[in-house]
Amino acid sequence: MTNKTNGPTAPENVLGEITRRLATIAPDEFAKPDGKIEKTDHVVGTIMDDDLKRLYTLFILTHEDTRKAVARGKTILFEILGKRIPNNPIEVLTILSKDQEGVHLLEKSQDEFLRLDRFSDLVKDLFWLQVRRRFPDLMSKPSIGIRENWVICWTEDASPHIEILDLNAMPPGFAELFGQRVH
Repeated sequence: MTNKTNGPTAPENVLGEITRRLATIAPDEFAKPDGKIEKTDHVVGTIMDDDLKRLYTLFILTHEDTRKAVARGKTILFEILGKRIPNNPIEVLTILSKDQEGVHLLEKSQDEFLRLDRFSDLVKDLFWLQVRRRFPDLMSKPSIGIRENWVICWTEDASPHIEILDLNAMPPGFAELFGQRVH
């Protein structure tokens, strides 16, 4: 981004972007969870407030943005490689080494994907944190979910769970390593 008078401009503040995008989501635009309640689900309540529904909708929208970025990256890669997909990484690298402009586009596409993916992960984490705050009994549950009609539930986790660790205080990725999942 550049500003004609002052040179490069800073990207939008993350909290500002979240606030702005949440404000644009009307109730008739809410993404509706469609998962069926399963026998192993323990229902704890239903989301009633529009703010949490907006946050869920923003998570779904940002996830879709990320998916589209992946598709754009694949399109760029296939344009560089041509119709024939090489069988091994050496062939791919050889083709890429001959198309620096294409590689630059691919790198920009990867940067866009990473930016969108990190933003989507942040919105997802905010949503699930707010769900856990709204339903405090979920704080220690390793696997929570949302089902159709905005039903919130938890499920027994089949993988071992280490209770002694504060999984919410760990760096990103560690919670998954120790079995805390959100779906």
